[in-house]
Amino acid sequence: MLRPDELSDAIGFVVWFTGLSASGKTTLARHTELMLRSLGYQVEVLDGEVVRRLSGSQDFSRKGRARNVLSIGKQAKELADKGYIVLCASISPYEGDRLAVRALIGAERFALVYLDSDLNTLISRDPKGLYQKALAGEIQNFTGINDPYEKPDLPDLVLPTDKLTIDECNARIDAFLTRRLRALVTENSQECELVTTV
Repeated sequence: MLRPDELSDAIGFVVWFTGLSASGKTTLARHTELMLRSLGYQVEVLDGEVVRRLSGSQDFSRKGRARNVLSIGKQAKELADKGYIVLCASISPYEGDRLAVRALIGAERFALVYLDSDLNTLISRDPKGLYQKALAGEIQNFTGINDPYEKPDLPDLVLPTDKLTIDECNARIDAFLTRRLRALVTENSQECELVTTV
């Protein structure tokens, strides 16, 4: 992993963890946060459920979900503009909303990490029994059961969390971030050289 002093203060980055409930989004975001903080990075985690709760929104309609995803995206961009690495954990079930956030932040500063897992594994991990309640018809608009989840067409990284351990996922995230941040530093340096020579 690059050291923070190898990055310009102006360079921020957003890692967006998407996947169904209980796929490991918040868990991996928190593990990644600890790893980056230990290296001296400025890091913030934006959890979709927390953002929704703080906003007071209980609108799980298509438009309500889009507003929540956009709200997370705007907060992530503000932090990235200040040089933070921002880790977003959000189901964000619709491809159009994820693409809109990528465009808002900038493709070069955005990485979509898709956490893939089979339904049986997700049900077994669900401590609140929400999947079972949704399957029984007790919960409506539950993503993956009675509300759609559109798998990303072109995620930057796919982690099959039903097959990999947390340590294996962390190792892949570490290697991925090292490549992306190094590419971002190289691109930024080339742009600076171009400005200097013009």
